[in-house]
Amino acid sequence: MNLRPRERQPFSGFTKAEVRKMEKLLNESKEQSLDEDFFKILARIFNRSSNRAGKPLLKWTE
Repeated sequence: MNLRPRERQPFSGFTKAEVRKMEKLLNESKEQSLDEDFFKILARIFNRSSNRAGKPLLKWTE
């Protein structure tokens, strides 16, 4: 039995815009420590985004 190769990217749970924003924030905050509060704020920002409408809430640990 031959299976078709998958052409889809693996699902990460984040949109491309969210990934770009996370990369930008990480690059900007290299001087700051990336503590628990940083990730909680980041999750809160993404959960309030209109792009996440209808999607499960993100936890800061993700």
